Amino acid sequence: MSRVFATVCVLATLVYCTAPASAQNAQPSTRDLDRILGTWSFEDASAADNGASYRETGVRTCALALGDTYIRCESRGRSAKGTERTYLFYFNYNAVDRRYEMLSLHSSWSQTQRFELRIMPDGSWHVFRGAAPSADGRVSRSNWGVIRFPDADTMIWETRLNRADEPPDRWPLSFVDNAKRVR
Repeated sequence: MSRVFATVCVLATLVYCTAPASAQNAQPSTRDLDRILGTWSFEDASAADNGASYRETGVRTCALALGDTYIRCESRGRSAKGTERTYLFYFNYNAVDRRYEMLSLHSSWSQTQRFELRIMPDGSWHVFRGAAPSADGRVSRSNWGVIRFPDADTMIWETRLNRADEPPDRWPLSFVDNAKRVR
């Protein structure tokens, strides 16, 4: 009986010791971003610091795309004034640059935006875009966002715009997107 117990203890120790090592050796992939898959209802509104009054509600559907190498999120929204727009986010792990990314495309704005995405230790995602030229030749400001997941069915996305030479966490809050999973 003690031999069986000793064998079980050795096996349990091996499983315990090798599980974290194998998890650490796992290759990053787009599947690390699966928590956004599904259909979400959202409300996107300008923050008080923004100096503008904007509110949009709609539905966002996120699904695997292009052979599971991307997650495609399509948002269809309507502003408080009745204006409709569609925008797409493509999330992926870029194996060449060894980083997570997000590509943003909007029907209401003709510029493509590419963001670096970092998964933080607390589970939130930080998305950052450096300054880029706008269609009229001006340089648009950088922006930085934090996406939080208070629970499996809630996503809160805060976007801050760089209007000063401050660290990103001091940039004024511009928009807050609150989303609830509906499926």
